[in-house]
Amino acid sequence: MNRAVQLEKPLYTLGVAAEMLGSHPRTLILYEELGVATRSAGAHNRRRFTLRDVLALRAMARLRRQYEMNLAGARQMIRCLQLLDAHHIQRPMELRGFDL
Repeated sequence: MNRAVQLEKPLYTLGVAAEMLGSHPRTLILYEELGVATRSAGAHNRRRFTLRDVLALRAMARLRRQYEMNLAGARQMIRCLQLLDAHHIQRPMELRGFDL
């Protein structure tokens, strides 16, 4: 299966994503409300996150915890990283460790 398809397949429930990230489910809902991730409808109307969403949520949590960024700053940083990636622009060295 190609990597793009794997990144976009909704696999992870809110509880599983929260456990993977070591976050409370409510925190992930807050990040979702900020537009960092978008859950998709899955089987039995259970909403699921894609791997791309989980990576963005992990980056958000890392920016908040490790770099002590506020919500708005972390959200903007993720948007900038997503734009760089979408336009195939190489990231600065300091930002290459963030998977999105």
